[in-house]
Amino acid sequence: MVLDYQKFHPEKYGNIAGVSLNIPPETVFYNFKNYFGEINNFGVISSRDYVQTLKENKERLSTANINLTINETNSPEDVPTKYESMKKYIQALWMIPDPKVISEESFLFLVDSTISDKKSFIVYSEQFVKAGALFSTSPNYATIGSQLAIKSQQILEDKQKPSQVGISPIIGTFLTINKTTMKKLGLNIRMDGIDQIFE
Repeated sequence: MVLDYQKFHPEKYGNIAGVSLNIPPETVFYNFKNYFGEINNFGVISSRDYVQTLKENKERLSTANINLTINETNSPEDVPTKYESMKKYIQALWMIPDPKVISEESFLFLVDSTISDKKSFIVYSEQFVKAGALFSTSPNYATIGSQLAIKSQQILEDKQKPSQVGISPIIGTFLTINKTTMKKLGLNIRMDGIDQIFE
């Protein structure tokens, strides 16, 4: 299980198989919209490392009537300025796992600011939801375990090469909501299908 496995160019090797930990943005926004309705204008603050991938995501998402505004920075200290410049164009902010952008200070700033501005804050881990963000779609590790067991069987018992088994996209996701943040935003949604709720 590897995050951003593409940067290691696994296609160059013949002995790599597994499950990607990357959750496609289409899945993230589908899950979010399934609970919070027709919100179509999202923003993301990213370092240069992720901008090209985000631009490709933006193009794909536009076919689903989702507009993604991308603001680039390479320092957490610039996050407040970047957020202020984009907030009037977005309904929700999406945080990606970018260590050049996210620090404890920049995260807490975004929690407070999104609540104050009545913007939803979507993150990638339940720990950030526990700390005040609104919603996360993260990997369901039980499901990943089942996927990896099948791949192991294909290699060990069916004698397939790892390169034949390949790297598969994640199937199961784990949805988390912070109910206190939801109330501060004036939202009220159904809770069926939510895996973890923080009060």
